[in-house]
Amino acid sequence: MEFLFQSLKTLHLNIAGSRSKEFYDDASKFLRSLPPLTELEVTGWHLRIGIESLLSVHGSHLRKFTLRKPATWQTLSEHQIRQISRKCPLLEDLGVTIDGAQSHTEKAEIYAALGSMQNLKYLDLTYEVGFMGLPMIPREETTLSTGTERPGSQHHELPSYSSFDEFENKFCEGACDESFRLRNGHVQKMMVDGIMDERLACEVFQAILDAKTQNSPVLKDLIIKVIGAHVRKDLIDIVHLLSSDWRVIYETDFRRRGKLIAKEIESGRGDIGGRNRNLPLWLEPIFYRIFPAAKPKGPPRKLSKKLAAKRDKEKSQATPMWRRYIHSFPAASATEN
Repeated sequence: MEFLFQSLKTLHLNIAGSRSKEFYDDASKFLRSLPPLTELEVTGWHLRIGIESLLSVHGSHLRKFTLRKPATWQTLSEHQIRQISRKCPLLEDLGVTIDGAQSHTEKAEIYAALGSMQNLKYLDLTYEVGFMGLPMIPREETTLSTGTERPGSQHHELPSYSSFDEFENKFCEGACDESFRLRNGHVQKMMVDGIMDERLACEVFQAILDAKTQNSPVLKDLIIKVIGAHVRKDLIDIVHLLSSDWRVIYETDFRRRGKLIAKEIESGRGDIGGRNRNLPLWLEPIFYRIFPAAKPKGPPRKLSKKLAAKRDKEKSQATPMWRRYIHSFPAASATEN
């Protein structure tokens, strides 16, 4: 079937949900049947809707391109981002999701690819954080309503790694059930991968900025989000418990000298995971191993019931002490597996 919307310039298409292969194939055909668009937003994008074929029709005209809330594990690679850079010379506004569990070297390649977009001014970058070593069917086969089992629908024991020490190699009591047997090292890496603070947000912006060619417009506005990608909600909540979303703006003063201004923004998830609650007991040993300075010194003080009630009320209204110790890690010291 041919769709003729000759005057159409902007399209927001929502295809979120578990879909069949045929559905995505039809969606891809529909998008390719349209006249070249200047603005395209696809919510629930899937790898079966190929980037290259999509951009072969719309790329040369696109000024805004957003792949919002893609299906789980449907993240963009450096190669796909390079395709966007080559096919979309006019692109000014981009929204994509990348794999937050990648190594720092792999992420640096993605930042360089983003910086190669000559006219890019506004970027909405989402990091999807999951587990390394998860037995997976091909990414293009996940989230399809075909009866194919997804990761987590069977009993999976994630492998150990040579870099794991004795503690990291032990199974994590709070992250083992009938579907998964995760080790402390897996949970520890997931926690580190999910941390985004002001320093790291500015470093990401600067890395993209440094990759820009000298005469191209500077990146003006970067929004960074971190989400958990997994089938178990409690494990997604761990990522959301530790992560923060940021907006970084590039400003110039009267001397035309640039500086970066970062501000934490509302995630829109509400109090998912309980950002102001105490750490889950099973998570404390791993958290204190990552941030030893956060570990309480000595036995807890004995408080009267009245004073204890007052302290509990204060804690519920304030940032918990453990959260104040969270920080990102330089590439040289972060866990790499």
